[in-house]
Amino acid sequence: MHRSAWLGVAALNAVVAMLAAMVAVFVSFDLPTVDANLMLAAGAGFQIVHALAIIGLCALGWPRDNIAWLFFYGILLFSGSLYMRALGAGAPVMVLGALGALLLLLGWLALAWSALSGPRRP
Repeated sequence: MHRSAWLGVAALNAVVAMLAAMVAVFVSFDLPTVDANLMLAAGAGFQIVHALAIIGLCALGWPRDNIAWLFFYGILLFSGSLYMRALGAGAPVMVLGALGALLLLLGWLALAWSALSGPRRP
């Protein structure tokens, strides 16, 4: 498979991941009615998936380190807000979660854009 085809596959999968993250984020914002164990599980799931994305970016030598930082801070804020809610923090913590969710979605969008925008330079 040609390099440009692989970049197209990467862009398509980044968009698919972004859409999946959007659905999961919308569900997560309805978590005040869910018990703490499910909040912890949701936070851990987001953390694992996006940590793997960061590892993949680093392993592939992807030169756009801003994408990794979007994922990192998104994990910190979004998963962190779910962890804090599970431990009894009030609903205002979800404002941090909304900001974290936005950073995660922007990370996936930036990854798709980066894959489609042409050749990568180290």
